[in-house]
This record gives sequence, C-alpha cells and structure tokens, in this order.
Amino acid sequence: MLVSIIIAAYNEEKNIARMLDCIMNQSYNELEVIIIDDGSTDTTSTICKKYAEKDSRFHYHYKENGGVAAARNLGLKLMTGNLVTFLDGDDYIENNFIEKLFEPFQNEKNIDLTICSYYQNDKLIRFNECIENKEQVLLDIIRPNGSKGYLWNKLFSTQIIRERKIKFNEKIKVTSDLPFVVEYVLNCTRIQYLSKPLIHYSINDGSISNNLNNKKILTQIYSSQLCIDLLKRAKMDISIVQKYIESYFRMLTGTILKKKFKTTLDDLIYLKESLYRYEFKNIDHKITRLKFFLAKNKLNYEIKLSKLKG
Repeated sequence: MLVSIIIAAYNEEKNIARMLDCIMNQSYNELEVIIIDDGSTDTTSTICKKYAEKDSRFHYHYKENGGVAAARNLGLKLMTGNLVTFLDGDDYIENNFIEKLFEPFQNEKNIDLTICSYYQNDKLIRFNECIENKEQVLLDIIRPNGSKGYLWNKLFSTQIIRERKIKFNEKIKVTSDLPFVVEYVLNCTRIQYLSKPLIHYSINDGSISNNLNNKKILTQIYSSQLCIDLLKRAKMDISIVQKYIESYFRMLTGTILKKKFKTTLDDLIYLKESLYRYEFKNIDHKITRLKFFLAKNKLNYEIKLSKLKG
C-alpha cells in the first residue's frame, strides 16, 4: 500500500536534509515523497533536487510563495497514495515511523486515522494504546496534553480526504492544521492511538510555530472559529461544542489580556467581534467569566484610545 508524504518547505536549508535522510531510511519502503518548495530563497531547492535525483520516490515541486496551506493543497492534488502524512523540514522521525503508523490500517478493521506519541523538544508526550471514536478524539485535541491538531504525528486515509473534499483553508497562512484535522476526524469512525513515540517535534525560538505576532495570533482565533463552526454544522453533541467554545474563550481572553503585539484599530475591532461571536452565558468557569469581562473592558478602552489617536 502506497503512503504519500507531503512536505511543505520554505527556507529549510539548515534542517531539511536530516528529515529527508530519515525518510530514506524508513523501514517501510512503499513511499512517495512530495516536496513542495513554497518559494524558498535559500538553498532548499538545491538540497531537495539532489534527493529527487538519487531516489525515484522523491518528487520536488516549486511554487511561488503562498503559504503552507496552499503548498499542502498542491501536495494533496499531486498525491497518489492510499494513505498520507504531512511532515515539516525541521522535525525528525524514527526509522519505523511509517511502518508503525501503517500497521493498524493493515491489522485492524475500519481504522480511519492513526496517531502516535511524540517528543516535543525532548519532552515525551505519550498516549495510551487504544482505539477511540471521533467524539473522544475531538475532545482529546483540545486537552493540554492531548493529541492536539497537529498533522505530523498522524496517518490519514486519502480516500476520506478525496471523498469529503477536505483541504487546507488558504486564508490561514499559519496554524492551518487544526481545522483540517477537526474536519477529518468528523469523518472518522475508528481512530488508533499508538503509545510509541515516533517523531521529534522542535519548537525553535525563531520558528513560525513559536513566533507570537499579529498574523499568527489572529489566525489562531480564526482557526478556532472554523473548528467550532465545523462542529456545529456536523451537529455534534452540544457538550463537545461547548468544550471548544470554552477553550476558544480561554485562548481569546488570554490573548487580549496578555497582549504584547502591535494592533491596528481593525485588529481591535476584530478581537471585540470575536469576543461576542458565541454565546457566553453557558460558560460556568468563574475565572474564564472574569477574564471575559476584563478583556471586554480592556478592548473598549483600547478602541476608544485608538480612535482618539486617529
């Protein structure tokens, strides 16, 4: 069974060779590796082309810079595998990464998704070995030490992606993983967790993943809104929708109260609109309720101040 690996790369000359070496050394060999160079200006293209020249499983494609979501969508159009995973150039995987993620698809009935444990900056995040339904996984995504909305520790069915026309939202230049994962999980029946850690995920001080700037903060808010709307359209149990709304309010109010990034008047108005997007009356958590009212007052003050400054 062919497994597609999609790598969206942008200026990854320092790290990508390590990831490509990891892929070449995989114990599972039926692979196609689709590298989408999202307009890199360093030597990423030279490095990736060398791998494509020496291994026919590697395919290099260059596109004008348009963000990781657009790059991954191109990868989805090009893939021909039965299963697909998405990897980043600055992470690295164990030699049996694909083999272990693939085994449940082969050995169990009706598995739609596999999720492995992982290391985050050498800290082990381990899951219990079990099969869960989509309701449990959706809740697990927003737990502090849950599976999160990450792509790179998961193996997806390309049949589900194609039949349900699941793709990345190209309006989201960063943090586009979460809505994709939530929409995919909504179309799953049985999901296998693996207790074995198979990937090392790095958060570097200068990386996109760790940079709290206007773009990332505002798109995180938008991503969360998309997820809640997906759950509502799918008519998921109200208790699950409510958990996502509570998580959304915690993230949003925390962002407003700790705000250390420059905001325009339009940004402030968007934050205020986001604060009132969902019903708040059902939130029982006292601290969250307090933060809501503090955030509301802070935004009103900053909007008035911004208008006075012109």
